[in-house]
Amino acid sequence: TVYYADGEVWHNIMSYPLYLTTNSYNVLGLSCSATLSEVRKRSQLLLQLAKIDEIEHFKTDIGDASQYRIVSKIRKAQERLSGIKERLYETFFWLEAHTTVNKKIIQLIVKGNCQEAITLLENSKNIKNDWLSQKNLALSFLFLAFSKSDISAFKKALELWKKIQDSQIFWSFYEKYYLLHDEIGTSSSLFKDFQKEICKFLTRTSGELYQLTKDPEIIGIYYNQFGY
Repeated sequence: TVYYADGEVWHNIMSYPLYLTTNSYNVLGLSCSATLSEVRKRSQLLLQLAKIDEIEHFKTDIGDASQYRIVSKIRKAQERLSGIKERLYETFFWLEAHTTVNKKIIQLIVKGNCQEAITLLENSKNIKNDWLSQKNLALSFLFLAFSKSDISAFKKALELWKKIQDSQIFWSFYEKYYLLHDEIGTSSSLFKDFQKEICKFLTRTSGELYQLTKDPEIIGIYYNQFGY
């Protein structure tokens, strides 16, 4: 059980990907729409608590985020969300809360109901035209793959990531969307480089899932999609 400011709330700690649960937004308990000012304010709060061995919990925590709320990791999270390339990476690989449906799927994943989150997304009206929801769907399949050692979910996740990586329509949209809220002078050229680096994250995540399941099919699924 985890205690929040407004009372006792049951919190389900699942086996989720390390490279997602250690995302800087999750460490700080913020959404990926957080401003630099909000990042600094939250970092200062958590640092003050960490120095007296206190830990704050948030209702958007995915996995056991509280274990990463120590001084060194809080500072690292703040630094990454203040860096141009690092902030893009952290934002891209985190869940967007841009619609009511997507806010609901975050809460479902927090509680470990990944399949329910996926079903909700897949049945949403605008999923085919909503690139952010499709990115959330790819992340949701990764959460399901880890929480249930579900190889089929992992395959679906990689198929979606490959679709996103190869879609110039997605990157044209995402660049405009991201720069609309940018505060730190991100260059348009960075998106082209970042597009090629998605596989680095997926390589590490594939390795992590293989260590969890010891299933060699995971490596084959990765190579079938990305070939390297």
